[in-house]
Amino acid sequence: MNIFVSNLNPSVTNFQLKKLFSTYGKVLSVNITVNESLPKSIGLGCVNISELSTAYAAILSLNNTLFLGNLINVSEINPYDEQNRINNKKHN
Repeated sequence: MNIFVSNLNPSVTNFQLKKLFSTYGKVLSVNITVNESLPKSIGLGCVNISELSTAYAAILSLNNTLFLGNLINVSEINPYDEQNRINNKKHN
């Protein structure tokens, strides 16, 4: 399951985010969005956890919690919404 994380501290690394979510289950991948012109995190990330039950546990436990000084928002990425974003980018 893909999990969206927002309001990350700009100094957070992929390693730190993976470590946070690894306490809930096997993390397949982590990607923090970076502004390439700076290069600096823009406070958004995506975490992919293999098992649905552990992914939901991570969402419920970590949403609206303090992580490295910021109150983070954690939610499921809806595959339908993601596909719409991809399709919209192709047509614009």
